[in-house]
Amino acid sequence: MQLLMNEMNAKRGAPGFLIDGFPRTMEQALVFERTVGQCTFVLYFNASHETLIKRLLKRGESSGRADDNLESIKKRLETFSASSLPVINHFEKDDRVRKVLNFYLIKD
Repeated sequence: MQLLMNEMNAKRGAPGFLIDGFPRTMEQALVFERTVGQCTFVLYFNASHETLIKRLLKRGESSGRADDNLESIKKRLETFSASSLPVINHFEKDDRVRKVLNFYLIKD
């Protein structure tokens, strides 16, 4: 949280911030909004577990990441459902979630 706050303070004139993968827990979300400021909206890239598993296994073929294997991916999805999905639901109550359902990542 402190590193994030330091970066945001260093760029005070910025019109806004896009923070990737944060907050991951309700505690982080509540502390952020209490100490830094209210989140304007959350971008939520929604995909089925099947799609995510397929994409991550494909990435694992060339990424060299040790955690791009089926067991690790399933654990990460469980962790997301238990810890991060409640954050999405929290922000959704205030209509601050923008869901992206069909998306493609294009690499140069």
